[in-house]
Amino acid sequence: EINRYVWLFIWFKKGIKLSNFLRKIGIDKRRKIFKDIHDSLGGKLRLFVAGAAAFDPKLSKGLNDLGVETYQGYGLTETSPVIAAEHRKCIRTGSVGKILPSLQGKIVDQNENGIGEIAVKGPSVMLGYYENEEATNDTIKDGWLHTGDLGYVYDNGSIIFCGRADRQVKINGKRIELEGIENAALQNCDVRRAVATVKKGGIILYCESNSEDEKSVRDAICESLPPYMLPTAVCVLEYIPINSNGKVCVSELPDVDIVLEQRKGSDDD
Repeated sequence: EINRYVWLFIWFKKGIKLSNFLRKIGIDKRRKIFKDIHDSLGGKLRLFVAGAAAFDPKLSKGLNDLGVETYQGYGLTETSPVIAAEHRKCIRTGSVGKILPSLQGKIVDQNENGIGEIAVKGPSVMLGYYENEEATNDTIKDGWLHTGDLGYVYDNGSIIFCGRADRQVKINGKRIELEGIENAALQNCDVRRAVATVKKGGIILYCESNSEDEKSVRDAICESLPPYMLPTAVCVLEYIPINSNGKVCVSELPDVDIVLEQRKGSDDD
């Protein structure tokens, strides 16, 4: 039985390599190579369209490798609701696609990595919040709706979503997106859940895993994060507490002893 699973794993990996090679020369045989998998899913599954929350890049790549295309879209209720979306000629893992032709978009207050708040304007953007002038003025400035979401523009014009602006913190003069740290752990480590939070002036990364330890997590994320984004401490737990809505109970996370190190950076950055 074990040998059977080993053989299936080897077959699957070789199928991926063959499929990727053929696609580079313009031949797409994914659905034939992985016919058994497609048949087990009903045989007619062609694509996934994801919205409302970020699609796991590893899952997206895995589905695309099998011949099931995945498209992501992005928007808000205030924008009726789509701002950007992928399509067949504009797909990149981790992207939410290009701004719709009917809208204008820009990235404001960018940091040194080009990450800033996504702002949009156009006919499908709301005029304001009903009978709430204060909230309207906080959100719409000079005709631009400030989404409260962070992102940057990739070289093909696609937007890469980086999380909420209210989860951006400043440590030693550097603006850091906590979701960027969480995503690095989820994409590079064998963890089920990751939560980055600020405690005692440092960033603590909590990971839920039965196979990783603090050192292996830190070593893995070091390869994908710049030094100033590395967490001050890593804590691996068997279970991260969540509430009935599926959100992390930050107050129930254990305290971690941390030693703050002076890092390069100025509050003027």
